[in-house]
Amino acid sequence: VLTGGGGGGVLPEKENRLGRVLFPEIFLSVCTEEVLIESFEEGTPIGSWLQKNETKEILRRRVGSLCIHAFLQMLFKDHFIHADLHPGNILVRERRLASSRSSSAPKRSHATRVEEEGGGEGRSTLDALEEDEETGIDLIILDCGLVTALEGSDRRNFRDVFKAVAMRDGHLAGRLIIERSPQEQCRDREAYCAEVADLVNTFMRGGLRLENVKVGSVLTRMLSLSCKHRVQLDSCFASVVIAVVILEGLARRLDPSLDLIDAALPYLVRDSIRGR
Repeated sequence: VLTGGGGGGVLPEKENRLGRVLFPEIFLSVCTEEVLIESFEEGTPIGSWLQKNETKEILRRRVGSLCIHAFLQMLFKDHFIHADLHPGNILVRERRLASSRSSSAPKRSHATRVEEEGGGEGRSTLDALEEDEETGIDLIILDCGLVTALEGSDRRNFRDVFKAVAMRDGHLAGRLIIERSPQEQCRDREAYCAEVADLVNTFMRGGLRLENVKVGSVLTRMLSLSCKHRVQLDSCFASVVIAVVILEGLARRLDPSLDLIDAALPYLVRDSIRGR
C-alpha cells in the first residue's frame, strides 16, 4: 500500500531540483474492502501534455528524465515497481516556482523525489536540465494495482544480471540466468550463453540511447532465447521486462537522447554497495 501525508509509504520523500513524483493519498479510515478512497490529483495525461509541448525541448527532457529516474529508484532502491506505467496512468502538473529552490504547490500528497544524497544518483543527467527553473514539474502516478516486489534472492539476481549487461558481459549474463533459474532444462548451456552474449554485444556497442536502441526489443529477445533453450526466468524478471517495454516508448518520445545504462549505473553501484 502506498500511503500519503508522509505516513510511511513505500517510496521516500526527498527534495530534488528536477521535480516530484506523486502518488494519490489513500484515506484508509474511510476505505472498505470494496471501495478505495484516494485524493483527487489535478493534472494532464502525459500523452496530451506531450502533444501540447512538442516544441518545449527542455521541459520534455525534464519530464523524460524524471520518468526514467523514478522507475530506476523503484527498481534499484525501493524494489517495489509499478508494473503498469502506460501513459494513461501518468499525469503531469506544472507549477510556478516562487524561486529556483522552492515551490508554491501545496504538499498534500505522498511524494518521492529522485535522490541526490551520497553521490547524487542521476545527477550528471539532471544538472543539464536546470533551465526554465521557474516551472516545476509534478509527475503523478495512478493505479498502483499492478506492482512487482523484488525481495531477497530475486533482487540480487536481477541486479547481478543487469550489472553484467551494463558491463557488456553477455556471456556472464547468460550464465547467471541459467544458474539462478527456478527451473531449467537447457540442453546446451554454452550455446545459450553465446547467444545471449551476441545479443548484448550487438545492441550495446553504443550504449542504450533510446534513439538508437529499442530496449524492449532486446529484453523480449532475451525472453525468446530463454524459451528456445528451455531456461525458465523468474516471474519478477519477466514483470520488470514488461514494465520497461511499456515505459520505453513514452520515454523515447520525451527524450530520445536518454541512455538507460548511463542513468542506471549510479543506482546499480549504490545497490551493490549495500550488498542486499
